[in-house]
Amino acid sequence: GLSPVVPAQSWLTPRRMKQEALPAFGHWGHVDGAIGVPAGAATPGGAAGAFAALLPEICRETGPVRVLEVSPPDAWAFLLCAAFAGDAAPRRNAADARLAAWRTLAGFADAPDAPPAAVAAFAAGARWYVLDVASAWFTRRARDAALVGHCRTHWAAAAATEA
Repeated sequence: GLSPVVPAQSWLTPRRMKQEALPAFGHWGHVDGAIGVPAGAATPGGAAGAFAALLPEICRETGPVRVLEVSPPDAWAFLLCAAFAGDAAPRRNAADARLAAWRTLAGFADAPDAPPAAVAAFAAGARWYVLDVASAWFTRRARDAALVGHCRTHWAAAAATEA
């Protein structure tokens, strides 16, 4: 269901996210994440452009970007599934996966110590996009994942691939 888009030109000041801020991807072999100040509207093209600007090493030799805008519950489900996936370590149980997904949402909100209500408000008010990027980074493994979130104050992007 992902649709190809042309990345919008984005002027972002990216800041790297530590892997600890993305625990839903903790069992993936390689994880990358960044946060940046947005330019332009929240659109699929904007999401592709934000992803390319925030994670340039992944998109250095990129081909077409396919984007699917998802609902906040679907973004949560994506993070929950990511917390169970990846082969870098033993799988999590359900409680650990839920906590990892929740903490990753807090990382996307750029508020790791925020109370649960604030994280829930961020997740519900943000626009969410699942991406598939044709690049050497993404095609070197069996499974890959990429999620971009946009709220009024910033973009956040994360990508993961198996070890």
